Amino acid sequence: MLGRIINFLITFLAVVCTLIVIVLILFSDIIFAVKDKGGSVNTSAKTVTINFDTDPLVINGSDIDFMQGVTAVDEYENDVTNLVNVSVVNENNKKVLAYSINGDSYELETFKRGLKLNNYRLPSINIKKKSYTCDINEIDDYIKNLIADGTISADDGFGNDISSGIYRDNSMQIKTAGNYNIPLTLKNAFADTANQTISVKVTGKLETYTVTLTTETVTIKKNSVFAPSRYIASATDRKGEDISEQIIYNSEVDLTTVGRYKVYYYIVGKDDDPAATLTVVVTD
Repeated sequence: MLGRIINFLITFLAVVCTLIVIVLILFSDIIFAVKDKGGSVNTSAKTVTINFDTDPLVINGSDIDFMQGVTAVDEYENDVTNLVNVSVVNENNKKVLAYSINGDSYELETFKRGLKLNNYRLPSINIKKKSYTCDINEIDDYIKNLIADGTISADDGFGNDISSGIYRDNSMQIKTAGNYNIPLTLKNAFADTANQTISVKVTGKLETYTVTLTTETVTIKKNSVFAPSRYIASATDRKGEDISEQIIYNSEVDLTTVGRYKVYYYIVGKDDDPAATLTVVVTD
């Protein structure tokens, strides 16, 4: 009798376990779904489809819109057009628009579309005068001002002004006065580049640092204590960084004798000219 009961229980438990396994297999998506705050299943889209009204996109220069006729949906039919990035690339001597979505919830996929530019010329940089003159410490601002007032201008290839996109190639370091052909570069929206040089006569001396004293002249009593460092108000490099710890000085002051003396302040490792000079008057 006991053996039959045990066999019944074993059979019953086996049937129950089998039913549990079947339920888990059939309804696992529901049972193990992770729900967001709104109560819906939180799933991540993985693929995106980008569609174009026409291929290629035709640009005439008056309305440059690379997103014209573009729509994008993910695999769940969500509109993700606002996530699309677009760039112009050159392939086999032809221009192509590359569209992609790069987001945490999406795979990076690129869709390409032809691009046709009607009556398009290459971009250009135009400079009105043959040469210019400016102080060495003002060269970058000087060129920016020439661009701002239209003396230097740029055309995107369709006659549109894109002068604000001109920049100076900083690979040319200008540290001394002289005549320079300074390279300017421009890249338009169609992945084309223009280069031009501006001839500039650079004058003056490059100011790489500034040392400011609290006063230019100080009067002290004979045989008193004198500390040159207390008269340093500030010391900065061209970027505005503090370089006070790099200052050394050469003092001619004789505190035992009445007279006028000089204290010369230098920056360690810089040129031989003093960065600042203090006049010290020793009196009775």
